[in-house]
Amino acid sequence: MILLFACSLDNNMKFSLSKKQSQRVQAQTLIAIIAASLLVLNLIVSVTQVRFDFTKNKEFSLSPVTKQTLNTLDDIVNIKAYFSKDLNARLRPIRDNVRDLLEEYAAQSHGKLLITFIDPKETPGIETELATVGVPSIQFEIIENDKYELAQGYMGIGIFYGDKKEGIPVINSIETLEYDLTAGIKKITRSSTPVIGYVTSNGTLSSEEQIQSIVKDVRQRYEWQDIDLETTTTLPEDLSVLIIAGPTQPFSQSQLYLIDQFVMQDKSLVIFSESHTIGDNLKAEPLDTGLNSLLESYGIKQNNVIIGDLSNSLASFRTQFGQFITQYPLWVKVPQTGMNKESALVNRLEGVVFPWSADYTISNDAAQPLIETTDRAWEKPITESLDPTNQQAGSQQGKRVIAAQIIGAASSYFKEKDAPPILESSQSPLSEKKNNTTNARIFAIADSDFLKDNFTAQFTPNVVLALNIIDAAAQDEALLSIRARIIDMRPIKELDQTQKMFIKWGNIVIIPLLLGIFGITRFLLRKKRT
Repeated sequence: MILLFACSLDNNMKFSLSKKQSQRVQAQTLIAIIAASLLVLNLIVSVTQVRFDFTKNKEFSLSPVTKQTLNTLDDIVNIKAYFSKDLNARLRPIRDNVRDLLEEYAAQSHGKLLITFIDPKETPGIETELATVGVPSIQFEIIENDKYELAQGYMGIGIFYGDKKEGIPVINSIETLEYDLTAGIKKITRSSTPVIGYVTSNGTLSSEEQIQSIVKDVRQRYEWQDIDLETTTTLPEDLSVLIIAGPTQPFSQSQLYLIDQFVMQDKSLVIFSESHTIGDNLKAEPLDTGLNSLLESYGIKQNNVIIGDLSNSLASFRTQFGQFITQYPLWVKVPQTGMNKESALVNRLEGVVFPWSADYTISNDAAQPLIETTDRAWEKPITESLDPTNQQAGSQQGKRVIAAQIIGAASSYFKEKDAPPILESSQSPLSEKKNNTTNARIFAIADSDFLKDNFTAQFTPNVVLALNIIDAAAQDEALLSIRARIIDMRPIKELDQTQKMFIKWGNIVIIPLLLGIFGITRFLLRKKRT
């Protein structure tokens, strides 16, 4: 109707107005039509809540996993957002974003999700509830009327389902909130929670001091149990996953037998192992804990080398003259092309950094690489210098396998051996030995340094990789797609020498040449018209 009116108006103006007046009226009419169209479009969008998300990972849309989780809720889930009303200007946008996201959750749940915003300062007696879900008060600054004050407030969430509860203590950013919310909902609504066992003996990494950031996330979603192989004679029956990270002391035959029979019972084993130790002055020494022999019997052999790659990360080192930063080939940085495209564990990752990693040789048909270096990687003996100022590329370059998995058939390490005693001081064998399985689940990474807090603080993809592997081992891979969306690394694509030269000379010669051709062409055309 608007267009018909404009056409009719245009025809009438041709007879009654001068050309200049007609052009002015036409312009004004066009502006009015555009304004009216935008107003109508805005009304339609406000009613239908249409949203377009053009980000690469759909960062501002609910993931399919979240939608499926909400659509399959069988009972009411209550979410209480504890936010103070007097937050400062820097924190208020976070509260508003949380409200928007929770409204999307509620709309997707079809009435199964109830959202409540609570200001604890205005709700007497709520302190006990806050304590049960672990939401603490936080301190923030308020600047008003030329005054600077410190205030106490709340920015947390509690998730309630029947008599179960889960908390998100402090929301500092909206980036990971969907992951935290969906993980919390899944945890309290499922009938049973997988139990993750972590080996604390044999010199493994400390879960409380060295890999705290990863362990904290795992504890929020699974039951965590410390396992001391030096004192235990059996592994708990309800254990789903056994994790061994960075051991530096040898495993006895009885301990290896416990681990081996755990795998033969179709349970998941995750190993982050080293081929060496690194001491003072970056001096490496070979390391053999016995795990390498165990893995080799399954079809994954860890080579006693350290690998370097022309695709690497910056590293910071201290000397007697101060601190310096340099590209360090022994901190291998794996691009997206090195990730197994068919594996949901890694196919959306890029930029994972492995410091002083070894590599694997695979010999089992059921084994497959998860992560490989570029084709410009090389191996070097463990005892060679690790000095960052003196690292040269090796001559025999090629792809190296850093992480691998076995999903399928595997034979026991003790298939041709007698079962050892339970402990070195015991003469009693373990329960009846199982020699084969068709459902082994083994995940092996030839490095453990990448797990440490000082590395995960620098390289977010390292955290995502570790958690993805643990989720896969627990057969709870639903959250992998959400976690991959929080990766904020967008590395610049590396160029070969030919491409670099083309860009260099293109800027020096080709662009000025094109400008010159354009100027000459325009000059000739103008001369021709005159």
